[in-house]
Amino acid sequence: MKIAILNLGDINEVKYTIDFLKNIHEEIIAAKIDLFVSKNVANELGEHKLLNSIVPLDLENLNIFNFNAKQNAMEYYKRKKYNIAIDTQATLKSAYFTYLITGRTAGFKKPGLKGKIISSLYDEKYDLIHDLDKKENTKVLLSNTFGFGA
Repeated sequence: MKIAILNLGDINEVKYTIDFLKNIHEEIIAAKIDLFVSKNVANELGEHKLLNSIVPLDLENLNIFNFNAKQNAMEYYKRKKYNIAIDTQATLKSAYFTYLITGRTAGFKKPGLKGKIISSLYDEKYDLIHDLDKKENTKVLLSNTFGFGA
C-alpha cells in the first residue's frame, strides 16, 4: 500500500507523526510511506527507516503569482498512484495539496466556514479532539484511517 502523509508543521509536529509510523508498519505489511514536509523540516530530518521517502515541499511564500507553478509541481506526485493521502494538519494549504496528491484523502473536521471548505477536500473526516494534544490527535487520525486501535 502506498501512503502519502502531509505535514507542513514544524520539526516537532513532524516528529509526532513519525513516532506513530511504526504502528502503521506493524499493521500494514509492505506499507510504503512518503512523508511530505516543508523544505526546512526536510533538511533537519535526514533519512528515516520507516519512510520510503521524505518529500520536501517548497510552499513558503505561496501567492497568486507562483501558485500555478507549485500546483503543477504536485501533479508529479499524483502519478505515483498513492492509495491514500493523509493531512495531519487541517489547514487550507495542507488540505488542498493533500487533495492534489491523490483521489482518496483523510483529515480532521474543523468547525466554521473555513473548516467546512477544508473538510470538503477529504473523503474520510475525523473529529479534531480539542482535549488531546497534537501528538494524540495525529495518532487518532492515523489509527482511524487504517482501522486499528490507537
